[in-house]
Amino acid sequence: MGVFGRVFSHNLAYFVIGRNSGLLPYFFPGLFAAIAFLLARRSRRPWQWLVFGAVVAEILLLVVWIPYNYFGGGGVLGNRYFMNTYGALLFLLPPIESVALALVPWIVGTLFCAQITFNPFFASFNPAEHTKQGLVRWLPVELTLVNDLPINTQGNRARIWFGQSRRFQIYFLDDNAYGREGLSFWVRGQSRADILVKTVEPASALELDFASGEAATTVTVSLGWSSQRVDLAPHATARVSVPLDEGFPYNGTRVWKLSIRSTGGFVPYFTMPGSGDIRFLGVQVTPELRP
Repeated sequence: MGVFGRVFSHNLAYFVIGRNSGLLPYFFPGLFAAIAFLLARRSRRPWQWLVFGAVVAEILLLVVWIPYNYFGGGGVLGNRYFMNTYGALLFLLPPIESVALALVPWIVGTLFCAQITFNPFFASFNPAEHTKQGLVRWLPVELTLVNDLPINTQGNRARIWFGQSRRFQIYFLDDNAYGREGLSFWVRGQSRADILVKTVEPASALELDFASGEAATTVTVSLGWSSQRVDLAPHATARVSVPLDEGFPYNGTRVWKLSIRSTGGFVPYFTMPGSGDIRFLGVQVTPELRP
């Protein structure tokens, strides 16, 4: 499959279930109406097919015309380009006689969007915050929108340069990893940090040097369906080599999504005399790409 086919197929999936732009988390009543329309064979009306076709055409137009920014940029919540089409989906909703079924759009929509609805001003000024926890975090990150993800509104969390022999960028998708310190960064204790690695040059593996602190920890690195685990005693080090496939093509670069989990943690302020560091540290990570 070529680059266009791969980006197009992923965008169709992201349009529905994407963490930052999907119909599921941000427009669930419309998605519910479309599914109910397709299932309700007896109550469908011929004119509703025209509405359904227009909505599908709008989706295809967006993912083909602007495949690397079909949702409107990093400063938005959900897909602002789809807002003018969203209302049309409600005309697809068939008659529903079950009260429980009628409550499904409200309940599911609340589970995904309550953080935004109950604190709209904070959410609008911090469009990436709601994706760092809750059900939204379980949805896939849109690898076709890397430089337009909401995390890019935080300059200290996106496009951070790492590497000595081979330069590459890391995007921190949540607050479970602290910022860059020299050539490394710390993962928060008892947490899982999700990151994106982006590079122009080809690479066969990502070398991760781990260093524990005052507390023992077990570190798990996950890439796709594969994972590696290493146990670290206090003040121990270990190296894990993560094999890299061809990655996801993004505007002339390659992107991979990794997760690093640390089971243990310590606070230097309480365990190291003279330290004023009150962070909860798990494991220190020094990444390096291997040709």
